[in-house]
Amino acid sequence: QREQLLGQMTRSASSKPALVKVACATASRLAVALRSQLAKSGELLVLALLNNIRDGQNQGVVDDSQECMATLLANVHHPKMIAQLLEAALTDKSPICRTASMEHLCFVVQRWPANIVKKQLPAITECIRKTQTDAAPGARTASRQCFWHLHARWEAAANKLQATLGPS
Repeated sequence: QREQLLGQMTRSASSKPALVKVACATASRLAVALRSQLAKSGELLVLALLNNIRDGQNQGVVDDSQECMATLLANVHHPKMIAQLLEAALTDKSPICRTASMEHLCFVVQRWPANIVKKQLPAITECIRKTQTDAAPGARTASRQCFWHLHARWEAAANKLQATLGPS
């Protein structure tokens, strides 16, 4: 059932941009209203929005999905949402999706409650290390920004990561 819902949400991105706009607006309103009650569904929403960012046939779909992701991440905090962003940043074939994932991960590192992010620090630092050499310039830039946000909150983890990075 979960896969069917995900399929329906992402198929709309290419065939019905107006439907994506309504779905994103609805998901954003739910995120603001329900906050932590939406946490278990947050992983599914992140996955659907990343699919829309990757596969969006027009800029409107990408923009609506990006805006919805920002609202979702500002209001709903669940570790599995971080895992989805990390996976997309590291493995997605789309440079737009890798860049968006790193940009949203920056927000998570900077703004989410420390107790949630701290548990994910090893995976986050490994992602930052790997994306420093990403083929997409936007992903590399977002990776550097993410490093500095990490440094501001968890200096020891950032210093440990910096020791593993090349001089450039």
